[in-house]
Amino acid sequence: MTQHATNSTRNVALASYAGAGKTSLAEALAYTAGVIPSMGSNATGNTIGDFEPEEVQHRHSMSTALLHFDIKETSFNILDTPGSLDFFADTKCTIHVSDGTVLVIGASGLRSEVERVWDVIQEWEIPSLIFINELDKEHTNFNVTLEEISKALAINCIPIALPLGQEAGFDGVIDLLNQKAIVPVPNSHKFQELDIPGDMTEKVEEARKKLIESAAEGSDELLEKYLGEGELTNKEILEGLALATQNRSCIPVLCGAATKNIGTTVLVDAMQNLLPSPQERAESTPVTASNPKNNEESVIHMSIDDPFSAYVFKTSIDPFVGRLTYIKVQSGILDADSQFYNPLRNTKEKGGHLYHCLLYTSDAADEGLGVDLGG
Repeated sequence: MTQHATNSTRNVALASYAGAGKTSLAEALAYTAGVIPSMGSNATGNTIGDFEPEEVQHRHSMSTALLHFDIKETSFNILDTPGSLDFFADTKCTIHVSDGTVLVIGASGLRSEVERVWDVIQEWEIPSLIFINELDKEHTNFNVTLEEISKALAINCIPIALPLGQEAGFDGVIDLLNQKAIVPVPNSHKFQELDIPGDMTEKVEEARKKLIESAAEGSDELLEKYLGEGELTNKEILEGLALATQNRSCIPVLCGAATKNIGTTVLVDAMQNLLPSPQERAESTPVTASNPKNNEESVIHMSIDDPFSAYVFKTSIDPFVGRLTYIKVQSGILDADSQFYNPLRNTKEKGGHLYHCLLYTSDAADEGLGVDLGG
């Protein structure tokens, strides 16, 4: 894999409580990317994320599901985590290996599980976005939910999209960066850009001003230009907002309705432009590990020339292929049947097959998730 491919990858975990709509959002993202012909639903049990019989029966995720798609010259690896506290260990390990998260808030608003998930995100210092979902349902209010999130999590929430309509009349979102109304085309994964309705002009201008101010605070150069000229270009806004997101001085907020595929294209843009690539994440937050030879802590550099190292974050038993071990490669190259040292067992082991490469964390050619270590 080339360095360009590494920088054009986004490893993003969807996290929240059970029922917030994470799996529906993952389904909508895959549909928007055109990798599935139609959207499934939890009610009918035909989503690509929840495929285990128990998940279909209970209508919520019990294990992290991995979805991969390419869109807008970016390779996305979406990790749909379980929301139930019974499976919180799985969620915590998944957040650990992600380079960014999307905290999904459903129509029921904030619940206690959200704070626990947020504590893990804070612990690992993961750059995040917030997606306020299910705005097509009754008794939902974007502004009220936004205020609740800001107070409960004590964070600086900056909307980068506003809802177009409310409850049953909710049919699109307003992209504050491009200043367009984004409305899905019925029975299609495509979207259309429309002019902003006149009655929302003042609200959009006010929200966009706050957005630009937050972006300007992302760097001294942008702040100086904004104070001097009072305006930034869209490119500069994206640059400043990405810096602010990745240093976690603000949390961009989006909105939509996953089951109606509303707001997903703006979310894709935000994940692409604001969340870090694996390379950027490694540079800002270096990974350290204990050297098995002398037990000293050392920094692992993301390089193909360094020795192979990886972090195991999930193991499952597949009835057809046996044990599957999911890993995040940190350095070096992993090939099928490679030998490597297992520090927990203090022994060398030989890997099995590489079934599919999903998480790219270095410029190695064969690395990723879904590695059968045999036995």
